[in-house]
Amino acid sequence: MTLVAKMTRSSVVLGIAAFTVSLVAFLKTTLAARYFGVSGSMDALNLVISLPNLAGGILVGALQASVVPVLVGHYEKGRAADARDLIVRTAWKLSLAGILAGAAFWFFGTEFLRVVGSGLDSSNRSLAAQMLPWAAATIPINACIAALSCLLMARERLVVLAHLPGVSSALSIVFLLVAHYAGPRVLVYSLALGSLLQLLVVLAMTMRLWGLRLVPRISSPFESRQDLPVTFYPLLLAASYGLTNTIIDQAFASPLGPGSVTALTYAISMNSLLSQMTIFASATVLLPVFSRISVSQSPEDLASLLRSIFEAGAMIFFPLTVIVLVLGRDLVWLLLGHGEFGLAAASLTARAWAGYAISLAPLFWGIVLTRVYHALQKPKALLWTGALGVLLNGGLDYVFAKIWGVTGIALSTSTVYFTISALLIWHAQKQFGAIFSRTVVRTTAKAIFASCILWLGLRALTPSLDLAALSKTELAIRVVIAGLIGCALYIGAGVLLKLPLQLLAHSDSRAATPVSRVRLSATTIEAGDLSVK
Repeated sequence: MTLVAKMTRSSVVLGIAAFTVSLVAFLKTTLAARYFGVSGSMDALNLVISLPNLAGGILVGALQASVVPVLVGHYEKGRAADARDLIVRTAWKLSLAGILAGAAFWFFGTEFLRVVGSGLDSSNRSLAAQMLPWAAATIPINACIAALSCLLMARERLVVLAHLPGVSSALSIVFLLVAHYAGPRVLVYSLALGSLLQLLVVLAMTMRLWGLRLVPRISSPFESRQDLPVTFYPLLLAASYGLTNTIIDQAFASPLGPGSVTALTYAISMNSLLSQMTIFASATVLLPVFSRISVSQSPEDLASLLRSIFEAGAMIFFPLTVIVLVLGRDLVWLLLGHGEFGLAAASLTARAWAGYAISLAPLFWGIVLTRVYHALQKPKALLWTGALGVLLNGGLDYVFAKIWGVTGIALSTSTVYFTISALLIWHAQKQFGAIFSRTVVRTTAKAIFASCILWLGLRALTPSLDLAALSKTELAIRVVIAGLIGCALYIGAGVLLKLPLQLLAHSDSRAATPVSRVRLSATTIEAGDLSVK
């Protein structure tokens, strides 16, 4: 079995955990849509929590990209004390910084809402102001979680990390069922309490890894010799471009009318059902792998692995895009169409989801290359491509929103993904050799052609339906049958086109990167909670 096949199986294990968490999060989204629909009050909620949530995600990404490779090096060299010192000092620093950032967000939050939420009316702006303190409280909590999660990732407790966000989602479901009459504000209450519970879980796991005790001798940041890696700050800046793009998207969506920001949020939730269990599960598995490969200083091995990963990505994500384009409206109505969420909201959300979904394959390639640069501690390419992406996103949002509304904002995001991924591929090929080789191009072309066959087949199977006239059971049966026939059709087309489907499961001589050459074995992959055997 090749290294790619092992990575695929590892990603499946982690993907199952990520899918479970995404399912819980989506159940929360379904209940929110049922009780509150696409409304101005939901826009207020999404505008308030977006910055703290995304800031936490950015901090996690920058820390894991800069700190995890250092921690892996410490543990492989038997320097566990240095790794522990680095984690403690990082947690102290970021917790203090998070307290200051949370206070600033609380104090200046109304000004932020005036700029970003220009479409909110006075009542919804007042509601947003009431939710600000709770959202601000999550910032220092998430900062501490981000620091401690680096230890769990370095020790490959990946499944634990994958399940962690489910805590807040599960608590939100309880709050929605019990107190939905209080309005969308119950979601910000559950977010704050859920973040606190996540911190307690991470602390418990950290203490377990450290022998069920925190060592008093390093209980303050001033007694630790280890400091944040110098790459943390440029990686934080590079990751912040994603936050900036999201805020820009919301700023352009808010004037489009009540519910526009929420429709984008629902579309992102639908897209997350695909991306969380595939793209980001794979990326989480690959970061420590790339970190080990970088130690061996073997560009040939890295380029060979990337070529196989790119081929596998093309075969997975192009058909997923087709499924969203053809069945997206049916799926949105099937999953969210209850209560206050009507057919108009379903159509708006489905169009936005289609706009996001067309970039699934380029997004995967870009995320993989981002993980490579993280592992190699070379963030310069991420800085200039991210800055270009912010400028491009702002300009395209302005133009596309005037033409296509909410769908145009989603298309703008996808265009940015295409552009940044193309630039990263171009830059990576200069660094590591041919990545998008003739073989990868040929496989990608075959995957696109097979996906076109899939599109034609699904269009023939699923003519435009009056969703209001169908029961949910009838619609579910139609969608499942179409999905099964579509899978068979795509696999059959892939076999006829000689797609290298064996990359996803079995050994392949073309991608035979010896495991020993990249210092990675089945034992190292399955360390901790992640088993690939």
